[in-house]
Amino acid sequence: LMISHVIDRELVAFGGAEPLFGAGGFDQDNFGAIPAWRAQYRLDWTRGDWQLGYQAHWIDVVRERGDEVFPGTVNRAGPVVYHDVVVEWNPDARWRVSAGIENLTDIEPPFFANADEANTDLGTYRALGTAFWLRLDFRDSGRGS
Repeated sequence: LMISHVIDRELVAFGGAEPLFGAGGFDQDNFGAIPAWRAQYRLDWTRGDWQLGYQAHWIDVVRERGDEVFPGTVNRAGPVVYHDVVVEWNPDARWRVSAGIENLTDIEPPFFANADEANTDLGTYRALGTAFWLRLDFRDSGRGS
């Protein structure tokens, strides 16, 4: 389990000005989304040649100000939780077969009106919905000495 919290983060344009963006806000020009809280949890099980893993990634609420286009408004992007699972089979030291599902519950990234072309912060949120993957690894142990 890993949890992070931004205690204080403000950008002030000039002395005496109101802070532009703080923890829990979205800054389109410099820093993107800065959730006040984030957490990741990972749990793995192993039995014989098999492994099963689960991971959750939680992102707290982020607020976007209306900026010059809609001054005084606030867009609230609610909390997001991504769920991922992976299963792996290791029949011997040379072979490994893995399969996984990322974003199991098909969470869409939140909309930010002031974001670039993606309409979200790709550094914080996942652009793809549910994704499936399969991987086959083979390691040649070498021949001779």
